[in-house]
Amino acid sequence: MVDKKELKRKRQEDLAVLFANLARDDAPILVEGKRDREALVKGGIEPRRITMLHGRSRLDIEEKFMDCKDIILLLDYDAEGLKMIDEFKAIFSRTGKRVNTWYWSKIREIFTGHIDCIENLRGFLDS
Repeated sequence: MVDKKELKRKRQEDLAVLFANLARDDAPILVEGKRDREALVKGGIEPRRITMLHGRSRLDIEEKFMDCKDIILLLDYDAEGLKMIDEFKAIFSRTGKRVNTWYWSKIREIFTGHIDCIENLRGFLDS
């Protein structure tokens, strides 16, 4: 049986590496809401890089990223988040943008599928 403290420590280490790489990446990041944004900022991501979906239309989001070549999607892992990942992949790909879901997939891998939203990362970003 896996020790829970050891598992949490391993996840924290893996997230620290992932967030260090994410911080070096200069692409803008799309998240769902305020708490998702707070989790990323807590992990060392510059707030100016993070755009929240909450309260914005798809057209507004598309216009916001008009001049970007790459976009990182960090949406939730629930049914709605999965649907939005597909929607934004289609929208941005249609306009010639590269959609990066590598970080999103890696987070899910770190938690072996046992995570439902980005905001839940906050507890693992505590020292």
